Amino acid sequence: MKREGLFILAWILSLTPGVCSAQTGRAFVSLEAFVGQGRAVHLGTIEELAPIDYAKPLTDTQKLGKPHRLVFKVSGTIKGDRTDRLQCTLSLQRTIHLQYLRRHSIEIMLVTGAERLSGYHTPRVGIEEQGRRVDGQWYHFRLLAPLEIVGPDDDREIARQINLRNDSGRIFTNDLKVIEGREVILERARAFAGRYPEQLASVSIRLPRELAERCGNPNAYCNLTLPVCPEVRKTLTSIRDEPDAVLGRIQSRKDAFYRKEILKDVRKALAEIAGEERR
Repeated sequence: MKREGLFILAWILSLTPGVCSAQTGRAFVSLEAFVGQGRAVHLGTIEELAPIDYAKPLTDTQKLGKPHRLVFKVSGTIKGDRTDRLQCTLSLQRTIHLQYLRRHSIEIMLVTGAERLSGYHTPRVGIEEQGRRVDGQWYHFRLLAPLEIVGPDDDREIARQINLRNDSGRIFTNDLKVIEGREVILERARAFAGRYPEQLASVSIRLPRELAERCGNPNAYCNLTLPVCPEVRKTLTSIRDEPDAVLGRIQSRKDAFYRKEILKDVRKALAEIAGEERR
């Protein structure tokens, strides 16, 4: 099977109910990676969401779902062009989570960009934004705080699923810490966007299960996506030079394996960062 075919198959599986509990890998994404790799980062709520007829040509990835009109009411912009409303056409396979967020006017951090950062969070495929084509762009909807588990049984189950996929609002940072809370997350996101308004490249390192579990479900194995920037270079250098500072806390029977594989990833990531800095 060609690489594109494998990608599409993996994407379909990531949207299948229950896949997040299967024995597969999990990609965590740091807050700074979301902000750094995003073309735009907005705060707000979903105002409208409905299927539409769309007569223009679609890419193979866009054809996997059905075109929907989504209007996002913007309450604040962390990165990118400011607007009061973001009018999008997205290719969606399932809308149950987004419709729940719309009905309950849940505040969301919407990240748009060319990178599909995490299948676990179910990024959506872009078709148009503000009337212009956005082929190859993805839309990530992130919670800033956990949802309350209230209401009818169906709503309670949907809220549980959304919390699971969003780690109940918890998120990794560039220094491998886990933070939570709306104000803490937004303060850090705004500060990073202020330092790095451009779109950044990324690197990835493997995570020990015990460390990943502090944020959310790591599944069978997992890694963490980080942006290419001086802060990440400092973090990775400290792991390379003093691995016990982070890895010494890991109490796994596979400790030796984790150390070897993580340090290999760290050295590779540092080489990639050095290459980006030389450009």
